[in-house]
Amino acid sequence: MSTETIKEFFMLMNRKILISTILFGIIHFVAQIVVLAMIVGYGMALFDNPMNYRLEFFTNILYILFNILSFPLVFISTHIKTKVFHGSYVGWIPFVLNSIFWSCVFYWLLKRLKKS
Repeated sequence: MSTETIKEFFMLMNRKILISTILFGIIHFVAQIVVLAMIVGYGMALFDNPMNYRLEFFTNILYILFNILSFPLVFISTHIKTKVFHGSYVGWIPFVLNSIFWSCVFYWLLKRLKKS
């Protein structure tokens, strides 16, 4: 194999890793928002029907899933007593930053796996 084909192979691999990282970040962001919307929806249904234990169990599972998806940045920003992230558009900043953070971790893991 010539050195040019090896360079092309690695450039293609880097492009694939970058595309997968961006897709991972988008999917993570969408998953956070969907789970949050489901928590609100099922929470409202649970408010209307408080004796529905199946609905309560499902809402608790969604809440645990949201805490896992939103760790560490959204989780920390919701537990800090500050007015920084209050507002219509500013409130979405922790969600976006959290997805970017996990995309960077995913990118780092893929690069480490590629080296070994």
